[in-house]
Amino acid sequence: MSQPFARRSLTAAITAATLSAVTLQAQAATEVTLGHTLSDSSHYSVGADAFKETLERLSDGEFIVNEHPSGSLGGERAMIEGLQIGTVDVVITSTGPLGNFVPDTYVLDLPFLFEDYDQARCVLDGEIGQELLTQMGEHDLVGLAWSENGFRHMTNSQREVNAPQDVEGLKVRTMENQVHQEAFRQLGRWQKAGLWPGPLGLGINISPRQFAQPGFLDQFAGLLEDSGVPGEWVKLEITENLLIQHLATAVEHMEALGHMGLSFAMDDFGTGYSSLAYLHQLPVSTLKIDRCFVQRLTGEASERRGSAAIIAAVTGLAQELSLRVVAEGVETAEQLAALSRYPVTLIQGYLTGRPVDAAAFERDWLRREASSPRPG
Repeated sequence: MSQPFARRSLTAAITAATLSAVTLQAQAATEVTLGHTLSDSSHYSVGADAFKETLERLSDGEFIVNEHPSGSLGGERAMIEGLQIGTVDVVITSTGPLGNFVPDTYVLDLPFLFEDYDQARCVLDGEIGQELLTQMGEHDLVGLAWSENGFRHMTNSQREVNAPQDVEGLKVRTMENQVHQEAFRQLGRWQKAGLWPGPLGLGINISPRQFAQPGFLDQFAGLLEDSGVPGEWVKLEITENLLIQHLATAVEHMEALGHMGLSFAMDDFGTGYSSLAYLHQLPVSTLKIDRCFVQRLTGEASERRGSAAIIAAVTGLAQELSLRVVAEGVETAEQLAALSRYPVTLIQGYLTGRPVDAAAFERDWLRREASSPRPG
């Protein structure tokens, strides 16, 4: 009886309006960049393969689709923004980040919205689903279709969830919401309790759209004031897409935030465009090497050579500019050993620890560190 109460998570395949313009004008083979965040053995890749085969066949070779799985073009939100600025052509994405652009799509994430597959397909292939796709055009996006992402069951270690009342008393983890605000509040609570070993920082990913929003600076100033967190404890992680779309605003905001004590890291470095031209002009203290390069260090020989060359170049550049380097996505001892050949400052990934909730982090790390004897 679990299916009638399960929440259905759907994906929308969306493409930038520029692709539609190319469709009308294409004379020679045109490359189409398609990205998603799951592996090349996932159901997302099955859909991507079908899209590639269909488009190339129906266009008689006028279009060639280049697939980029495993988040190699960035996270879902970053790729959707890439559609808007023309750095990505097609994205397969879950509905979670899509609601930041087309708010009405949030309705699809309501728990227990659909009774079964037939009802979901009837709604999304009908007037309601088509209206949601049409709304994407108001945000420089073109919605192509809804695809199946399976039922998202509620899982827990306490009991089966067969009806809404079975959720009573459980803590439920859902998709993105007011994460930044709660992170600041929690950091402030730890600081007031004397548990946070400052200046160990809080890293926050900021998208180009967020960075350009009116009131962004006031929002951060308010968060710092309300939480009592010193600005020196906060590092904002920005992407290279931000520099392409909002360079002037980025420089202005980074200078203002720098006066509040905040520092900056360039996230997913090496996957975007034109960052070298701007890097020395911006108050960036850290470069984060994208996980795709780290994971390929232990892949096929051709992948190892390419990733090794990129990591050597990035770490060499960072040394010349006196920047710290963080390697993302380190999951195995073999990857760590491969990285030891390069001047990497820090690593980030499952090898050092998996995500935990605030209570576990406080219990297993903060309180242990606070009780440890200090030298001298």
